[in-house]
Amino acid sequence: MAIDRNRDNLVGRGGQAIVQRGMYPMNVLNITGAVHAEYLVVGRDTYEVAVLDTDSGEDTSGGEFNNSEDPITATIAAHGLIVGDLISVQDAPVEIMRVTSVVDANTVVLARGVAGSTIGAHADAIDIYKGAASITAGRIAVGLDDAAKAVSDLAAALAVTITEDGTESLVGVDIGSDNVLMYVPGPVEDTRAIDDSNITADANAAAFYGGAKVIGQNLLLASRVPLATEVTLGELVFQFPFTPTAVFIAVDVTATGAPKGWDGAYAIGANGLVTMDNGGGTAWATTDTVKVLAIG
Repeated sequence: MAIDRNRDNLVGRGGQAIVQRGMYPMNVLNITGAVHAEYLVVGRDTYEVAVLDTDSGEDTSGGEFNNSEDPITATIAAHGLIVGDLISVQDAPVEIMRVTSVVDANTVVLARGVAGSTIGAHADAIDIYKGAASITAGRIAVGLDDAAKAVSDLAAALAVTITEDGTESLVGVDIGSDNVLMYVPGPVEDTRAIDDSNITADANAAAFYGGAKVIGQNLLLASRVPLATEVTLGELVFQFPFTPTAVFIAVDVTATGAPKGWDGAYAIGANGLVTMDNGGGTAWATTDTVKVLAIG
């Protein structure tokens, strides 16, 4: 007996949905060293490691740091700093600040709590540290408040700096094991370059990868019990209202819901027809429920 592929009970039951599919472009950097003045290029941004282990010879004074204001204008005599440089106030906890403006040779404007540090009210007479040399103009400093800091500290600081201070609209995430995930926060095709040749670290790839635009996609789960005729013929049919590009098939024992290791073959037809055979070692039967998730 031939199977009527237009019968309603062959369509299965389930709800069809239109879903959106898209992926964020990404890259992962594995850091293996924290070396002052090394740098990483991500797209148009260059991130330079700034180890703040040099005593500036100046201390906090005049109550200028004894607050939580952001930014602040601070007096640091003969500071020798440029815009973008970092300093650290060696209090507990240490706070890192970024120079956003140089007022004069003894005065700077500072952004507070950068590189993942916390804004704090610092008493007078606390040491102010800086890097052994200023960063290269135009680069974004990634601060470590001590040369003895672990690589994991650089990973955490870089992740925060990418998110908060970069111009590339990226998100950085410290995902552990000295790895920094960088991604574009949107489903687009983006292959911006990354150059890790000047830092003790390795990126997964020389460009961002995995991005995909949002597209509409059909999704339908069909579920039914095979007919006795289908078991006899060894062919089970599902007719979908679209042509799937992929299907996921599960066979469960109807009475218990226990999964069954069906291992036959299936085929997707051009007209939305999905057929399954019983040619494997474990067959579906009238006591089973067959579920087909179609995507297209």
